[in-house]
Amino acid sequence: MFWKEDTLNGLGQSLAAQCSYCQYQIDGSSSWQNALITEETSTNGTYIIGFYVPSEVSGTITGVRIMGSAGCIGEGTLRAIKRAGNPIFIRVKFRIHEKEEE
Repeated sequence: MFWKEDTLNGLGQSLAAQCSYCQYQIDGSSSWQNALITEETSTNGTYIIGFYVPSEVSGTITGVRIMGSAGCIGEGTLRAIKRAGNPIFIRVKFRIHEKEEE
């Protein structure tokens, strides 16, 4: 392994610190809804960013974004059915690691 574990952890901490808020997409719409980050944790180099989709929202959550001061810093697709009446909590996990060459 070339990179020191402390260096990789520092990169992960730096990336996590850039996360300002999240967005979610309902039913593939072109509009995204903002959500406050309510969980930011790290354990053994794995970082977790979490947020709630409010109880009044209904439909299929089809996308998730993490936003920073420069705009979207991470985006992914998802398929989670959300019924009105209950909030849903979404977690995004990431880890910075070095991949060994094969």
